[in-house]
Amino acid sequence: MRIMAFNGSELVKDTGLLSDMIDLWKQLDQVDAKYDDMDGLRMTDVTDDYFRERLLNDAGFLAFSDDDSLIGMVSNTDSTEHTNAAYCCRLVVDAEHRRQGVGKALMRAVLEENSARGFKTILGCSIHNIAAANMYAKLGFVVTAQTMVRDEWKAQ
Repeated sequence: MRIMAFNGSELVKDTGLLSDMIDLWKQLDQVDAKYDDMDGLRMTDVTDDYFRERLLNDAGFLAFSDDDSLIGMVSNTDSTEHTNAAYCCRLVVDAEHRRQGVGKALMRAVLEENSARGFKTILGCSIHNIAAANMYAKLGFVVTAQTMVRDEWKAQ
């Protein structure tokens, strides 16, 4: 496995890689599918342009298999709310490569990068993604906040 840093603005040059990233990102829908309607947005209904716009503003890390196919990615961008902190989110590993250390390798790359910059890491994770939450806990993360929604918002 090979880990590579990425800057979203550089992805404009490689539309094939950007397309692979969008396809991989859409796999996040499998984890939270039954909770999609809580925010009124279903990832399966979102256009590629939405993903492209979000990814082009991101930085982070990509994981490639031995045959150079994209198998995982994570966003890691400077926090707009906190000084000397980066916000890590959207970790996704291709379904065929899960539970093989790809997610941990990506997170270790994030933690090393942020530490080298003197930054703390703030992590965003769905409370419904138990496997990811357990992995993050093993890496030393603790839950400090949880977002809640009212039932009537969920029903809209």
